[in-house]
Amino acid sequence: MSKGCKLEFSPFLARGLDYYTGFIFEIYAEGLGSSIASGGRYDDLLGLFARKSVPACGGTLGFERILLVRGKTEQKSPAPLFLITNIDESLQKDIFRIAKNIRDISFGEGKISVELYLGKDNINKQIGYAAERGIRFCVLFGPKEKEKGTVSIKDLEKGEQISVSEDRIADTILNLIK
Repeated sequence: MSKGCKLEFSPFLARGLDYYTGFIFEIYAEGLGSSIASGGRYDDLLGLFARKSVPACGGTLGFERILLVRGKTEQKSPAPLFLITNIDESLQKDIFRIAKNIRDISFGEGKISVELYLGKDNINKQIGYAAERGIRFCVLFGPKEKEKGTVSIKDLEKGEQISVSEDRIADTILNLIK
């Protein structure tokens, strides 16, 4: 066993799944309150599908929990270029369409990255979220924009905001990201 590992036997360990037929195990990491892996023996479970008794055992790994232990979760994924805000829940179908249209814009070697804000927070909180994440542009689309057939694009880096008709989004975005 490597340094720092500890094996502990507990005859009182119980898992909440009744298909286990023999031993069960859980693996814990110091400093984490929940297990990072678990499993056991479950002979009767496979028999339900194979129509015959099949001895079996197995386990699972909690990938996110292992990453927590390894300290890798501090590495953030790159921020998308655009955040589509969610001003009015009744317009979610529209913001999904707008997001798809922006993602479909080709430039150079790739596509434009877009995140949708699906929470119910006010617009200032959504823009604050974008700024915290390092997202450069917010697309604002509410009932007024829908009525006019426009979207507003706020450049968080420059502090500028423009309004553009939906059919001009691609050209406008390509000009903004040059």
